[in-house]
Amino acid sequence: MGKLNAERSRLNARLTLIQNRMDAAYADKLDGKIPEDFWNRKMTEWGSEEQQVRMAIGGLANAETGDKALDVQRVFELAIRRISCMFRKI
Repeated sequence: MGKLNAERSRLNARLTLIQNRMDAAYADKLDGKIPEDFWNRKMTEWGSEEQQVRMAIGGLANAETGDKALDVQRVFELAIRRISCMFRKI
């Protein structure tokens, strides 16, 4: 879980950085500091990157769920083995 949390933190930091860049660029656009074509190109680029980071964060949530499901499956397997051993002794 430590690796997943570290990766989630890294991805959240990256997401915040992207959003801050988008916000700063928007302010620059409103102030007339950047041309429209630059604005459109960067927003497309950052929007795509933002979507990729969000998908990666979602993938981490699925990884956690998958790990828990495997843990539950392992507990059931061990319980079945224990029950089988008990019946063999009878």
